[in-house]
Amino acid sequence: MKVLFLVDSLGNGGAERQMTLLAAGLPAEWERRVCALGGGPFVTYLRERGIAVRVLKRRSRFDPGPAATLWREIALSRPDVVHSWSWISTLIAGPVCRLCRIPLIDGTIRTGALQSAHLPLKRIGMACATTVVANSHAGLQAWGVPPRKGCVVANGFDR
Repeated sequence: MKVLFLVDSLGNGGAERQMTLLAAGLPAEWERRVCALGGGPFVTYLRERGIAVRVLKRRSRFDPGPAATLWREIALSRPDVVHSWSWISTLIAGPVCRLCRIPLIDGTIRTGALQSAHLPLKRIGMACATTVVANSHAGLQAWGVPPRKGCVVANGFDR
């Protein structure tokens, strides 16, 4: 199984930590790769666990370079699934995943609130996704995700 994880950064955020723990917890025989639009402390943690990490540096907020690199990465590596943890990554990956018929998991719903200047873009990204993962049914309902497309993974606790 080849899994490609996408995230905006590998900084000290909650989504970044969840993604890191999931990637590290998958079977070692799976090909687990991470592409991030920014670095952070989780780069070392992932690499120490044998997970390939590629940081796609942006020169500016609207730099198209990382998007083109990510499209090539997905099209050439042909992962079995792409799991995005940020709306920007979902929006970037959506078209190429559709063209290549690669399932795209959108894991961006962390709240039931819809207070966002980027709401239309988030909705476009979710429309491109095969599955939308949220931490609550309320989040899926607030975003209008159809039950057949949504999946809930509740927040957990460390041991």
